[in-house]
Amino acid sequence: VTLRGFTIENTHLKTCDDASLGNQAEALCFHNQNGSLLCQNMRFISRQDTVHVKGFSRFEDCYITGDIDFIWGYCDTSVWVNCKIHTREDNRPGVRPAYVVQSRALNSRPGFIFVDCTFTADKRPEGSELWIGRSQGTGAKDSVDRWDSIALIDCKIDENYDDRIWTDEDGKKTVYPEKGCKDFGWREFGTKRINSNGDEIADNTAVRNPHGYFMKKEEADLLRSEFAPSV
Repeated sequence: VTLRGFTIENTHLKTCDDASLGNQAEALCFHNQNGSLLCQNMRFISRQDTVHVKGFSRFEDCYITGDIDFIWGYCDTSVWVNCKIHTREDNRPGVRPAYVVQSRALNSRPGFIFVDCTFTADKRPEGSELWIGRSQGTGAKDSVDRWDSIALIDCKIDENYDDRIWTDEDGKKTVYPEKGCKDFGWREFGTKRINSNGDEIADNTAVRNPHGYFMKKEEADLLRSEFAPSV
């Protein structure tokens, strides 16, 4: 399936707690575990669960926005190249956390791979926490899916996101793999932070969530050459 050059928007507004299924509001669901999806110059707009993918997918030069788990799914490999990913303010008032990616990737598969993407966010009320990825807490060595596999390669993150970028909710959620590696789990290379002046600087990774892994340049280059060779 190939999609090019148009917008898909789910106009749902939240009126109840996030725990309610009434807030699941995908703009796109690709539920073919053996198929492939290509999206180029697309815009996907919703709030919770904006894009849900299985199987193999690739997003190039796309824009996506949402507030909770707005990129997620039981994928084998989902590659995002040169995309703008924006966390919008919750339409309900108050202090609320926000999460971009919830990976439920297949066992031992690459999961969600972001190359040269930019993560921005609306300013939220003081005390709100914004994260790039969070764990559902149900992954295990022998599970068919639900692995926490997300890779960031040369991505830019604005100042609104927490310096730890990944969250296990202070140890309340199991993360699997417990420690990322070059092939799966939470991993990154070359992350830059966009400060309040718009400058891009090497991010301070000293306080990263300990489940994350810092890829070596040769590991990141290999991943890039495999999944984004034209970039």
